[in-house]
Amino acid sequence: SRKTPASIVTTSWPSQPPEMSLELAVGSPVTLSSGDAGVVSELNARAGLVLAQLRGGVTVWAFATNVTRRVPAALPPAAPQPPPAAKRSARVPLTRALDDAAENPHLAIGTLRWPEGHSFPHLEPPSWAAPPDLLVGWPSYVRVRLPNFDPVKHPGDPSQIDGLSYPLTLLFAWQCLARTAPVELPELGGELTVVIMGASQKAEERLLWETDYWTELLSFPHVFPASTRLHLIFSGPEVRLFCWSQ
Repeated sequence: SRKTPASIVTTSWPSQPPEMSLELAVGSPVTLSSGDAGVVSELNARAGLVLAQLRGGVTVWAFATNVTRRVPAALPPAAPQPPPAAKRSARVPLTRALDDAAENPHLAIGTLRWPEGHSFPHLEPPSWAAPPDLLVGWPSYVRVRLPNFDPVKHPGDPSQIDGLSYPLTLLFAWQCLARTAPVELPELGGELTVVIMGASQKAEERLLWETDYWTELLSFPHVFPASTRLHLIFSGPEVRLFCWSQ
């Protein structure tokens, strides 16, 4: 008798080629009649043959009637994850800020959500020899302007960063205009009036009364030269003091 090659799964040859299952496609996981599991590597629909690659890299041809699609075992359900721990504030909980806003519903709370009575840190004079040429983000600014502020070792008071974001936003916008549309800016060296539109009592004006953060505009003489007299006009339905000059 003639030996059958090991790479052929034998069966009686049908009078007509077996119909190819629509579920089979290249890459489909399958199980052969021999019990071996593999993946479809090639299909010959005309002859009704399937080339399956078994584990270990061996490939075998089999009739489609001797191949069934294998359903991969379902993965076990993921263990439920505990809810994330609520972030604790070492300073002032947000709920107190929201309570203050509820007591004064006619005032816009804005984004400076520090409750009434919170003491903002004093801003020391700059110790740098020269300010950075460009504001490109908090890390480079904090590194040279607030050397004692370390987000890991000495996080300090985050309300200082929050409050400084108002004057620094104005500085950053002015720098962008100076680089992209200098003809749109006035000549500096005399008086300059900047209108802060939509100012609120609990944000922009509060920083003017309770902090010295707006004076940070004067720490960048290459943006606002020392010879420039700067006027800030706060425009909004809540503001009490509408003009600041320095």
